Amino acid sequence: MSLCHFEIPANNYETVKKFYGGVFGWTFEKDEGSPEGWLINFGAEDQPRPITGGVVPKSASTQPIGCHFLVSSIDESSIKIQELGGAVFVPKTAVPGKGFYACCLDPEDNYFLIWEDNEKAR
Repeated sequence: MSLCHFEIPANNYETVKKFYGGVFGWTFEKDEGSPEGWLINFGAEDQPRPITGGVVPKSASTQPIGCHFLVSSIDESSIKIQELGGAVFVPKTAVPGKGFYACCLDPEDNYFLIWEDNEKAR
């Protein structure tokens, strides 16, 4: 399992872009696939499976930065997560033409998402 994507929730995109751009030198571009989202450019493109990032609408005041982990099988990883005391609270869900995700909690109730690349996802 490896980190493949993260999302920063925001109410004010300009504030978040200015903050992370100033702290880390990141740049941002509008995500054409999401009317409210922004893609983060932070120089990870040279990796075999580049890590991507985004700024997304905040849905709750306590919403954390979301980490997405690449797995070879959502089904197998979901079983392991539950066997080891975690929870899968949004089961395997398709993103058509891209892959599958499931939303999870670790035993300390930390949120994370698992992702399986699969162009045949429907």
